[in-house]
Amino acid sequence: MVTFKPEYQGRRIGRRSVRMKTVKGVSEWIDTEDGGTRLYSVEGYDDDFPSVTTVLQVLDKPWLAPWKTNLMLDKLRSEFNGRYTRLVGLGVSPWPSNLGRTGPPVLPWFDSMIAKAKARPDEVRDAAAEFGTMAHTAIELLSRYNHRTDRPDMQRVLEAFEDWRDSSGLTIELSEVMVWHPSEYYAGGIDAVARTEDGELVVIDFKTGGLYDEAAYQLAAYAVALEELTGEPVRQAWVVRIPRDQPEEGKAVFETKQLYDIEGAYATFYWALQLWKYVKSLEKVRPWRKPEVPAIPEPTTQS
Repeated sequence: MVTFKPEYQGRRIGRRSVRMKTVKGVSEWIDTEDGGTRLYSVEGYDDDFPSVTTVLQVLDKPWLAPWKTNLMLDKLRSEFNGRYTRLVGLGVSPWPSNLGRTGPPVLPWFDSMIAKAKARPDEVRDAAAEFGTMAHTAIELLSRYNHRTDRPDMQRVLEAFEDWRDSSGLTIELSEVMVWHPSEYYAGGIDAVARTEDGELVVIDFKTGGLYDEAAYQLAAYAVALEELTGEPVRQAWVVRIPRDQPEEGKAVFETKQLYDIEGAYATFYWALQLWKYVKSLEKVRPWRKPEVPAIPEPTTQS
């Protein structure tokens, strides 16, 4: 069974007014004044630990802007086509008239369409995050307590998880385990820690959405932290992707991807962490604020 080194076992956390939850001696809260930064407090350390996913926010995501644009355009097209069809069906012209006003034609309903289109990426993101949270909870309940949720929308997810688990040749020893790096000061939760038939530790991350390079850096950070806490080498790390959209019939589907270069992926995470720390240090000194000129004391004269 996976065990932490004696000096890292039994960590406890003091109370904090903004604490969200405490898991295995690690307290997690959200710094709402810092744009939703996720931080952790670990007993025995004075500094806060940023989460792995918070650190990775400093990296450019070239896929993000096209994804948002496409979602907004699809929503705008859908709203426009729906309104056009309804108005034509009612015998009403979908095109505006100025009704005696000067200036460009008025489209009173178009602003509403634009607002809905702008909101669409956040709606999709929030729905995906909610589904991912429910899926992780369902997998943890089944893996740790052998309890199968009766939620209909989770059944295909659990079928996919069971198919992967039974075919992987791995034995899951821990689920939703909190780890932190004692000297680099970051933390996060590993979805599952397993062992191979040869006894090697394996870090596993479950995904229900897309699979991007950030997942590799995330896995590497978890693997290195787990190795520091246990003293056991971690030479394997896997992503198990269980998509939200499952076929209605037949076997549930899943996809696995192994991280072969943990050391190289961790190097990317390490420098992202240094950049995150540097940016945070700049925010404290407010680089755009004009420095105050210290007052020059007036010379004193002795009588």
